[in-house]
Amino acid sequence: MKILSIPSLAFALVALASTCFAFTPTSEDMAWKTAAINDAALIKSDADNIVANAGLNYNTVAIQRYSDLLADHAGNALRKSQASSVSPELQNAKNYYERALASFQIGAQKVSQGCTLANPMVRKDGEAEINKGIEYLKQAVRELKTVAG
Repeated sequence: MKILSIPSLAFALVALASTCFAFTPTSEDMAWKTAAINDAALIKSDADNIVANAGLNYNTVAIQRYSDLLADHAGNALRKSQASSVSPELQNAKNYYERALASFQIGAQKVSQGCTLANPMVRKDGEAEINKGIEYLKQAVRELKTVAG
């Protein structure tokens, strides 16, 4: 399993949690940030479990189970984020965060489907999509840093 950017996901999560704002955030801004931190931690746990089980005799049943969880958690987080509004200063970060969640959801669905069909190409497409999500998450953190104090 080539989801090699798990350390990057952990770094992005820490950076997200430690970001302070140079502007006065609204209660909606703080609620969105708190939800994003909590959801990102859950998504990281799912991704860690996928990678761990890939290394343990390539347990496709477990990989599929954690991929399904990742797809569900990312989808739930995406719906929550889309339902919230943030200040204009945070909108770019929110947009990248939502792209990351969509990539995690799509990628996890493909990994799960690849396990079901025993199709390594579908699984690899899913892995690539998850890695794309990690890049979007890192971009969200970069955007947050532009408004950080």
